[in-house]
Amino acid sequence: MDRKTTERPLFTELFRLARTVECLPAQRLRQDVEGLVNEYCWKEVARYVLYEEIFDDFLNEFTPPQISVINYKCFNLLEKSIKKNFSLLTCEQKTIAGVLSFIAEQVYTNAMKPSKNAKEELADILMANRWHPEASHARYSRKQSIGSMYSVGEPTSLHLKRTNMHLNACLPEGTEACCVLTGYVQELKQHVYVLTRLKTAIDGLGMVEVNNPLRFIVLFLTSDRSQVEAFSELGRCFALLMQDSAFRMTAYAAHDTNVLIQAMGNYLQTTVVLPKSAIKSAIVGETGLALPQTDPVQFDRTDLIFDDFQADLAGRQGRHSIVSGLAQEIARIPRIGKKNVKNFCPPFKQLFLGCSMWVHRYCSDFKDAFEKDNIATVLSSIPFVFFVVFGPTITMGNLYVKEVNPLVNLELCIVSCGFFTATYALLSGQPAATVGPSGPCFIFEGITAQLSRSLHVSFSNFRFWIGIYTAISGLILIGLNFSNLAKYARRSLEELFSSFVAFYFILKALFALFKVIPYTEEAFVNGTSTNRGSTAAANMCLAFWMVIFCSYIASFKRSHYIRRTARYWVGAFNVPLGMLFVTVMERIIFSSYQLPTLNIPKFNEISVSSWIRIVNISTVTDFGSISAPMLHALSAVIGLFFTLLIFCETMLNSITALKPKAKKPSPVVMDHILTNVAFPLISVFLGWPFMSGVPVRTIANTMALVKLEPHPPPGKPAEIISLVEQRVNLLIVGLLVMCAVALGDILRFIPVAALYGMFLFVGMSGLRGLDLTNSISALLCRRKYWGRWEFLSNLPKQQLAVFTLIRFCELSILIAIMIIAEFSSASWISFAFPLIIIISALIREFVLPRWRWLAVYLEILDRRCIQVAKRKSTVASLATQSKR
Repeated sequence: MDRKTTERPLFTELFRLARTVECLPAQRLRQDVEGLVNEYCWKEVARYVLYEEIFDDFLNEFTPPQISVINYKCFNLLEKSIKKNFSLLTCEQKTIAGVLSFIAEQVYTNAMKPSKNAKEELADILMANRWHPEASHARYSRKQSIGSMYSVGEPTSLHLKRTNMHLNACLPEGTEACCVLTGYVQELKQHVYVLTRLKTAIDGLGMVEVNNPLRFIVLFLTSDRSQVEAFSELGRCFALLMQDSAFRMTAYAAHDTNVLIQAMGNYLQTTVVLPKSAIKSAIVGETGLALPQTDPVQFDRTDLIFDDFQADLAGRQGRHSIVSGLAQEIARIPRIGKKNVKNFCPPFKQLFLGCSMWVHRYCSDFKDAFEKDNIATVLSSIPFVFFVVFGPTITMGNLYVKEVNPLVNLELCIVSCGFFTATYALLSGQPAATVGPSGPCFIFEGITAQLSRSLHVSFSNFRFWIGIYTAISGLILIGLNFSNLAKYARRSLEELFSSFVAFYFILKALFALFKVIPYTEEAFVNGTSTNRGSTAAANMCLAFWMVIFCSYIASFKRSHYIRRTARYWVGAFNVPLGMLFVTVMERIIFSSYQLPTLNIPKFNEISVSSWIRIVNISTVTDFGSISAPMLHALSAVIGLFFTLLIFCETMLNSITALKPKAKKPSPVVMDHILTNVAFPLISVFLGWPFMSGVPVRTIANTMALVKLEPHPPPGKPAEIISLVEQRVNLLIVGLLVMCAVALGDILRFIPVAALYGMFLFVGMSGLRGLDLTNSISALLCRRKYWGRWEFLSNLPKQQLAVFTLIRFCELSILIAIMIIAEFSSASWISFAFPLIIIISALIREFVLPRWRWLAVYLEILDRRCIQVAKRKSTVASLATQSKR
């Protein structure tokens, strides 16, 4: 056997010899099967895939997968037994009957009392039926009709070829099988310890419950009835050893028992020995440790913040080496040199490369959507993504009408969002990403509206020139190849932007709910204003009901109630279910209140001509009371800041879609050319709201398109297999959003408070699971409680506190500016948003690495979103420099 063969995964079953009548179901009379099965059968008592599963006779089912606990005394007894009289056999037989006959002959020769029929009786015992407790019609395939004679959980003859389809699906490709047989045999004159290696793996169907080739057969048989339990433990201990690839390789190649003893010693060197008292509370049934539960925060985050857990863990595997001072490579202190400048030359280099990659992948993006393995994922994602896109769209549309300009009404927002979503799906570099009306875009639209009123300039004209200069600035950044900066984006920058958007949603909803509360007595005296207080209270009540309802639905989706598919679809309709619930509550409880609802025309009142407000070119030069140079300068400044914000948001939006194992080339520059050049021009010429990349919706779309491992082994969470990279689902979603404008007869019943509640829920969900919030929570706890946050292990508390404080201060500045802009006339202060985000990125990249005390841990605390090649530098050298 070569090394590649011995390193294959191994599935092991542990059997104990028992009387057949003891294994029959209680409802089946024993006399009904007399003469049908043998007197003895091999009862499956444990199995091993990745973890150990023990059969519980009382519950009549396997226990949950567990980490095996071995009694050290039993391990020593196994070692002594191997030294004393352990037999290593190599068999060239290619059938089960031949192999078992070979084993029976060897055992008869060495360990059985002389008897006329002893060898045949032992062969019959080895050939006895196998009893698999989980045998059922639903989970097993029976290749011969004789199998119908047995009911669920009854012994199976080796000739029935019954296989457990569920376990077969769980096992990795190339898995081989091992069968460990233990029990009492009266005819033996001494204990039997035999390891039989099959030179050629044979069809093990019938010996084990999976359809995998059989490689090993192990016997632990005793002649003393009182030693049955002890020998069962010896078999269990050996089964655990066989799960170790190094021991398994040695066991196959060993020529004598001394080699096995040495392999057991090597196994002990990697084994942790603990007193039972130290782990007593964690032991399950005295046989194993319960598997560590996955961090609940990580799962909470998956509702809106997607992260590939395995990729995330792999990206942080170096932390122990850094802390221990080993030669772990980290990034050198960055400096701007000629090589960095060359990355931005010649002009439009990234655009040409991006177009080439885009053409290369374009056709496959449509073909992949209709592949047999992908079409179900694509179609099931459409309703989920539709509501993720449509819900925030109508919320932002309502805000545009109230706070920007009545010309940008709700139906215009719906139609434009659908058009841009479909267009982006057709032309973007990363089709898993999506666009829509975002918080940053709304902020700059609000600034534009406020400045136009204060300067007495037409809102449409002012907005037109801002859009023109936004497109020009975007074209300049693309010409300078700034899209190449996407590969240098850090997790801290991504989280800063996500936190900023999440807090914007939360604060905007709270401001809208609380600012309408009257605070003067006159508000309760003047005519119809007498109900303002009660109306505000009713709106707040409905909004918080929306938050509570959506939170419960999200918790239900993450729970273990009912089937996973049903929970998925309930979670997919979280937003419409919440709106339906709030609408019903408003009609039942607050029917006497005149609460504001969505202002959208009915189906028979729709005016298609109002969906496009083409700008009048002849009037765009009407600057009102302000001079032309001043307006152009002001428009250029606003356009530049707006470009920077959209540029950052689109870059992070595209990076988000790359995380869950995206394999196709995804040129970010193609996304930038759309959001920074094409879309602003379309918006200003058609009178549509500005659109940008929305990471929250991209995360939701990515969640819906990932393909998980369909049959993970017991005890192992499902891993991400791939991401279905295609353009069909968002194209359909965009068209459906455009058609949703015809649902005015239904949408007009939705209370505005439900939309604010949705904003609160989205904002709070966006904060959950971020490294920043986890770090703050950890710093407020004692270190012994840090176990739930895996990435914090072995990090010094002082460095973590300093880095968290820096990030918290950056976020606090953004929130402070947000509040000042909301409650004062200085809305122009919002121009600082892109500057602060860019400055924070520069501080992280060029300032913090120079602080030697902190630099050693920066790569653990804040890694790149996309791994790039870095010049090698050891921690040891950096730590030495930090001490100087």
